[in-house]
Amino acid sequence: MAKSHWLKTQRIALLIISLALSLAVIAGVAQGAPTESLRGGWQRGPDAYHPSRIIVRFSDAVSSEAASQSIAALGYSVAEIADFGASANFPHDLRIGIVELPEGASPDTAIDRLGRAPGILYAERDYIRYKDQVYGDAPIIPNDPQFNKMWGLHNDNCQFKDPRMSGDPVDDADIDAPEAWGIYTGSEETLVAIIDTGCYIYHPDLAPNIWVNPDEIPGNGVDDDGNGYIDDIWGWDWFNGDNSVWDPGERDSYGYLNDEHGTHTSGTIGALTNNAMGVAGINWNIKIMVLKFLGPDGGYTSDAILAFNYAANKGAKVISCSWGGGGYNQALKDAIEATHAIVSCAAGNSGDNTDINPHYPSSYDSDNIISVAAMMQNDTPCNYSGWWSTCWGPTSVDLYAPGGYILSTIPPDPPPTEPGEAYDFFYGTSMATPHVSGAAALVHSLRPGVALYPGAPGWTPGEPTVKDIILGSVDVKPAYEGKVVSNGRLNLGAAILELGGPVITSIDAQPRFGPPPLEVTFTASAMSPDGEIVDMWWDFGDGSEPVHEFNAVHTYQEQDDYTATFHVVDDEGLEATASLTIKVFFPPEIGVDPDEIHVDLWWGEEETREVTVSNTGLGELEYSVNVMLVGKLDASGEARLGQGGPDEYGYFWLDTDQPGMEPPEWEDIRPIGTQVTLADDNGVVVDLPFEFPFYGQNKSQIAICSNGYLTFGSSLGVWTNANIPSTMNPNDLLAVF
Repeated sequence: MAKSHWLKTQRIALLIISLALSLAVIAGVAQGAPTESLRGGWQRGPDAYHPSRIIVRFSDAVSSEAASQSIAALGYSVAEIADFGASANFPHDLRIGIVELPEGASPDTAIDRLGRAPGILYAERDYIRYKDQVYGDAPIIPNDPQFNKMWGLHNDNCQFKDPRMSGDPVDDADIDAPEAWGIYTGSEETLVAIIDTGCYIYHPDLAPNIWVNPDEIPGNGVDDDGNGYIDDIWGWDWFNGDNSVWDPGERDSYGYLNDEHGTHTSGTIGALTNNAMGVAGINWNIKIMVLKFLGPDGGYTSDAILAFNYAANKGAKVISCSWGGGGYNQALKDAIEATHAIVSCAAGNSGDNTDINPHYPSSYDSDNIISVAAMMQNDTPCNYSGWWSTCWGPTSVDLYAPGGYILSTIPPDPPPTEPGEAYDFFYGTSMATPHVSGAAALVHSLRPGVALYPGAPGWTPGEPTVKDIILGSVDVKPAYEGKVVSNGRLNLGAAILELGGPVITSIDAQPRFGPPPLEVTFTASAMSPDGEIVDMWWDFGDGSEPVHEFNAVHTYQEQDDYTATFHVVDDEGLEATASLTIKVFFPPEIGVDPDEIHVDLWWGEEETREVTVSNTGLGELEYSVNVMLVGKLDASGEARLGQGGPDEYGYFWLDTDQPGMEPPEWEDIRPIGTQVTLADDNGVVVDLPFEFPFYGQNKSQIAICSNGYLTFGSSLGVWTNANIPSTMNPNDLLAVF
């Protein structure tokens, strides 16, 4: 629980506290050098789903609490809610609930009952999704030592041939990355989310471009940003339910590190470039948010939805999804559309025409999705005879991008104790997808004012969007015509040139914060690929006169947050702008006495303590109070004997073993009851012919456990030292041993 306050100078406050599935990845990993061994991969199979989890969408007309109560009345429980907020597509909000079923409950029955429940618009299976990887000016050429092996970025001289490809490499069958870098190399202000496996965030050729949550304090055990995730420093891991997005002990059934996949896709988008190390990323400067939901055998749709919700709430402009499989989910489609980001999705590796055999999420007709097929070094669609082929679709797949024999970052194996380098060649539409994600990020970075896709916030009908620019600048080739919407292959260089106008290549200001009067030095650089720069100026955001120079010095006199903007205009009248924020303030000085309070209370007791918060500085102090209720998890002290109550629901309790208490009456039901068969550490669920209330929930089933207890809703497969009862999670239990 956190509440924010403002405290003026010298004021004292008293507080009263009561993959698209990858078909094959490459095998062995050598420190610093790529290998070329291949692995087997996934092909289309039966749709699998979570046996005890359902995805629902709440009606706009009811509150989340009311919808949850409607679900609870059926004997189910809401585990999490993804709230995307209101948007153009969902003007009254989009709320998706993840529903847990009791042990033994039928998913088909639950879908039918939930679909007819008050406050629920639809109910769907929680399908498993899989990696879409196959196991197993003048152009700028960066100085990364292995760049010459990265044919997808620059296929020049064809020195390194894909060993699995028939035919010869084709010169310039690439995305023209050096041509794009001659104009622009990216910005750390752009945030890309990879929804994937985890990522080796300590890789020296990747780590500086990994996003760090600015609103979270590492290691304090507190949800500082209030988003429901404690210590989510680099993102979150829904597969394991923790904040570790790199799990070195996690391997797939072949023995390979699970987090290789997300590390590889991340490197394509944003490995450090021109740093004389390893490989190159499409964006030299960027921030990559790691959102893990794929484990060694895939991941559930419900976790992907939560990851999309996280990415949207943190402001990701591009989301990369190298995975697929499972059936159609309206909730997943809704979640993708609610992100307001470009979502690049792998088309799949089964060789299907997805106009006929859809592959989700790439086959959704959402305006913000770009569906990506894979092409080879010979400038044809990936088709490895007897192994795998890319999916395609004249109306359901948008374009091709490099996806065969792609070199990028991976974790060293075995994982070292100190950060280490490793690189490898992977195959699949999983590898093609981050090429498009990286391209979308670079285009958006260069022109952040251009709407991301038709229908996006800020879009004016008729104006080109980032998606339009990417699809409209492809290299059209006979091998691709009639197979994808654009009839071509990604060309990043052409996309950057299509934006036109001048390009601001850098801006900076030092210092960016401090007390007034604050003297700030501003610097900028710019270029015009197809014209001349005729004017430039700094607008300091405080009403002062602009300075028509690349470099300027300005003094801020008053406290405030100022947006300083650099403008540049070319000889065709086209203008580019870039901004940064200057914070001018007097710092506060906080005092807290005492800084901690520890109270042990019995059920129903209360105690009042006082805490003094003071500000002896010159600036305003914003502070919050976090109250951690640990009693529900960490009970201590001597047990009370006898009786107690009533609690807030009117319940009493009695200990019949105490003197003066009436002993229980036992009745042998063996002659009249229904016999059930129980295995060790197991149980069965029996429907009751009636309902009864318990802590605001209606119970209609009884669960019988072989360990000697009965419950009316708690799991039979989980044993924890939780307090009984708890109104936070009514954990009904009858222990008759």
